[in-house]
Amino acid sequence: MTQHVMTDSGFEIDLDVAVMDDMEVFEKIVAIDKGNVMELPALLDLIFTRDQKAALYQHCRNDAGRVPISAVAQEFGKIMTGLRDAEKK
Repeated sequence: MTQHVMTDSGFEIDLDVAVMDDMEVFEKIVAIDKGNVMELPALLDLIFTRDQKAALYQHCRNDAGRVPISAVAQEFGKIMTGLRDAEKK
């Protein structure tokens, strides 16, 4: 089942909610939660399709043409919060 999520900054994505019931995804989330932010790219690869990840990067791209890590991390957090909130409904 897919869930549509829209963040407060206007990024929209449809995600397969089954991806959240995956041990590899869970391990990456735990590692990031423990401070290993180097796992973020691998986590994004597990959750998003290539096109979804590219759209996220484009959404986070700044005026200098760069994709700040902090912007991607913040937007990813909002996406996960949106998924969690949608599951509660």
